[in-house]
Amino acid sequence: MNFEQFYINTSDKLKIKYLDAIIKNNEKLKEEFKAFVKSTDQATDSMHYDVFLKQISETKNLYQNYFEAIDTENPDWDNYNPPHDGYIEEWEQYQMASEQEIAEIFSGFVTETIDKIIQQRIDEIMAGFIGLYEAAKIANVADTIGSFEDVNEFLLETFEQTIATLSEKLRLRAIANQRILATYEILFRYFEEAIADQNYDLMYFEPVLLTLAEMSDSPEQILKMMNKTTIDQKFLPELSLLLNKLSGNHEKWLYTALQLYQNSDAVARELLHFYHEKDQERFITIAKEMFAAEPYAWTRFLASYITPELDRNLFVNVFMTLISHELKIEHYLKIRTLLNDAEYVKLLNSIRYHPELLVKVFEADKHFEKIKNLIESSSTIWNFDELIKPLLQVYPDYCYQKIAAMTSKTLINERGRSIYEKIAKWMVLAKQLPGMQQDVMILIAKTHNHKPNLPALKDELRNAGVV
Repeated sequence: MNFEQFYINTSDKLKIKYLDAIIKNNEKLKEEFKAFVKSTDQATDSMHYDVFLKQISETKNLYQNYFEAIDTENPDWDNYNPPHDGYIEEWEQYQMASEQEIAEIFSGFVTETIDKIIQQRIDEIMAGFIGLYEAAKIANVADTIGSFEDVNEFLLETFEQTIATLSEKLRLRAIANQRILATYEILFRYFEEAIADQNYDLMYFEPVLLTLAEMSDSPEQILKMMNKTTIDQKFLPELSLLLNKLSGNHEKWLYTALQLYQNSDAVARELLHFYHEKDQERFITIAKEMFAAEPYAWTRFLASYITPELDRNLFVNVFMTLISHELKIEHYLKIRTLLNDAEYVKLLNSIRYHPELLVKVFEADKHFEKIKNLIESSSTIWNFDELIKPLLQVYPDYCYQKIAAMTSKTLINERGRSIYEKIAKWMVLAKQLPGMQQDVMILIAKTHNHKPNLPALKDELRNAGVV
C-alpha cells in the first residue's frame, strides 16, 4: 500500500494526535502554524494592487542595481571558490567568478523568499518573482571581456532555476486557500494590465502557478478567474490543463489538451498517455507528429510506450534515434530483427564514428569479419580491448597476433601507469585464447621482463593477476 492510500485509511483522530505532537515540539513549526491560522482567519487581508506594483518596482530596482554592479573584468576574487584544484584557464576563472557573484545574488533572494513562505506572504512572494524577473531581463551588465554569450539570457536561466527551487519549497508548506486565491486574483490582474503585450513572459511563472493550483481547494474558482481575463492559454498551457483536470471536467480537459499540446511538451505527454490507454490510433497520430518535429526530444518518452505491434515504422525510428543518441547496444537488440537492408545501412552510418558500439552491433549479428576490419581501421590503445574481445573465441590466432603487436608497439611509443593498466588488460584477454596458453605465457613473460625495466608495468601485471 502506498503512503497516499495509507494516509487516507488512517483515522483523523490519529492524524491529529501525530501532528499535534510534532508541532508542540518544534519551534519552527509552531511559527508556521500560527502564520497559517492567521492567514486563514484574515481572508480579506490581501495586498492592495498599488502596493503590489510598488513592491515589484522596488524589487526590480534593487536587483537591477545588484546585477549591474557586477564587473566581469574585475570580479569578486575574494569570494571566488574554484570548483577544483586542477588547472583552470584564465578566461574560465573570470567567467566562474562572475557566475558565482550572480549565484550569490539569487541565493539572497531565495533566503528572503523562504522566510516569506513561512509567514504566508504569498502575494509578496509573487511580487518579488516578477521584480526579479524584470531585473534579470533588462539589467545592463558590463561584460567587456565576453565572459557570457548573453548575460541576460544567463540571468533568466538562473531565474528559472530559482523559481523551480522555490516552487518546491512552497509545495512543502501548508498555505491557506484564501491566500492562494487572493494571489491568483492580483496576479491575473497584473498579467492582463501590465504585460498584456508580453504574454510569453507568463511562461516563466508557470512552475509556481502550478504549485499553488495543486495546493488550492478551489481549482474551479482559479479557472474562472483565468477565463475572465484575455490571457492566451497557450502561454500557460500546463496550468490550463491542470485546472481543468482538478475541476473534474474531463471533456474540457481533453479539449484543452488538444488545443495546447503543440505549445507544450508537458501537455503533449499527458495527452499521449491518455490516448495510449483510450485510443491508440490517435496516440500513434500525435506521437508521429511530435517525433517528426523533435526526434531527440521525444525518443526517451516514446520508447516507453511504442511497440512494433502499435506501429512498426515508428518503433524502428524511435529506437534508431535512441541508438545514435545514447549509443547503447540494448536499444539495437530491440529492433535488430525488424530492420531491412536500407535501415541497417542507415543505422551503421549513424554510429560510424563510434567503433565501440559498432563492434557490439557486429557481434550481435555475428559479423566477425567486419569486426576484424574495424580493428584494422579504428583500434586505439583506449578501445583495443573492447574491439578485440568478441573475437577471442572465434579467431584465437588472429587475436594473439594483434595483442602481441599492439603490446610491442605501445611499449615502444608510450609510457605511464594508465598505459600499463591497459596492457595488463590485454594480457588478461590473451589468457582467454583457446589453445594458445604456451604462446600467451611467453608473451606475458616477455612483457614482464621488458627492457628497460618498467616497475610500474610489472606492478599492473601483478594487479591484473597475470603474473
